[in-house]
Amino acid sequence: MRREGAALHRALFLVLPVTTVAPALGPAGTPLRVLVAVAVAALVLKAPARLRPGTAGVLIVFVLLLMAEALGAPSLEYGMVRLLNWVMFVPLLFVRGDDRTLRVLCASLLVACWIQLAGVALQHTGYIRGTWGGLVVSGSVLDAEGRTLLTRYTGFLGNPNDLGLLLGLGVMVCLIGLVSRVYARRAGIVVSLAAFTWGLFVTGSRGAILGLVVGLVVVVALLRPRHAAAVTVVGALVGVVPVLTSDSVRRVIDSIGSILGGRDASASFRSTLWREQLRVNDAWFFGNGFGGYVAGSPTTSGTTTGTIDNAWLKLLLEAGLAGCVLLAGLVLSVVVPLLRARREGNDVTSVGRVLVTAGLAMVLWRSLSADLLDVNPWNAILWLMLGLGSSLARPVDVLRIGTAVGVKHGRVATEVPKGRLLP
Repeated sequence: MRREGAALHRALFLVLPVTTVAPALGPAGTPLRVLVAVAVAALVLKAPARLRPGTAGVLIVFVLLLMAEALGAPSLEYGMVRLLNWVMFVPLLFVRGDDRTLRVLCASLLVACWIQLAGVALQHTGYIRGTWGGLVVSGSVLDAEGRTLLTRYTGFLGNPNDLGLLLGLGVMVCLIGLVSRVYARRAGIVVSLAAFTWGLFVTGSRGAILGLVVGLVVVVALLRPRHAAAVTVVGALVGVVPVLTSDSVRRVIDSIGSILGGRDASASFRSTLWREQLRVNDAWFFGNGFGGYVAGSPTTSGTTTGTIDNAWLKLLLEAGLAGCVLLAGLVLSVVVPLLRARREGNDVTSVGRVLVTAGLAMVLWRSLSADLLDVNPWNAILWLMLGLGSSLARPVDVLRIGTAVGVKHGRVATEVPKGRLLP
């Protein structure tokens, strides 16, 4: 059992570094992701966690619906590829989460973030390409020669918005680890916190920055008052330094106000696209199948596109209201018990529950303005967080504890087995 547990932890540790580097590997990235998914699934399903009946039922129906949507795709090959992206990491929902698993996954996230920052450094020095242009940081929008665009770094993910959200999750782990003192040594966590915050801002991703704010609100609401106050103070101090020292960062922050005020061109384009997709949609209950909405779906320019920039709207178009309700129900079946149990158990488990809840809130927030949920690496991260959350939310099983300590004939044995009793 110890060997199997160690093998599982090693496999889980690889999930985030591999899936976040895979986009930079070109055609080799997909088989590598599938290989990791198969290896992790084999280890997890050797001793799967028992899901609540409601969660298991919703999962089964959701997967069956996805299979039907694959059959309704314009081509079977395309449908199978999309189905694979949705379900390859579903076995992570059955992972047995404990304090050790939580620490392994937090360390894996930090390592993945540092690897991405190495990619940013290589882009900054010109060794690899892949940066995006973005917000105008000087000059006029109409003056092509006099203006300067913000350079948006993508690391190995190939997308600054994905990189920003990943680093935002890393910032969240660092903040909670720093104030609760349960995950890492303070010196290393402070350095990581500063580096990830800097990296988040240089991506220029307004959605990721707002996602971090959403995560912080969840953390402050759920942590004990002392820790919540510490997160607020440290988060404000870390965030204010880049704002005060960088014109580009200030431009990114100012542009968030433009989004809220309806003056941002990118946000206006997305909202127009969403209204147009809803206007032409006529398959509300079970959707159009994977990719079935693309043909005859005009954008503001009159062309057709498969990009929706809203994962829930995309799910609505492809799997209908049924798909949206099932996925939302699956998330709620994990989050509600997680919130109820957040103060039970030791400090590591309690803080871990808050961390998983905040991480899910950040990913789900970002999914409202990006095609996220079935796209690498978020298909892995979503199921991993749901599985860890489901496991951490399980209440103490009195019968199981009684059996573990040796309850026989109404008497409790005096010899207690080594190791933790709680799952």
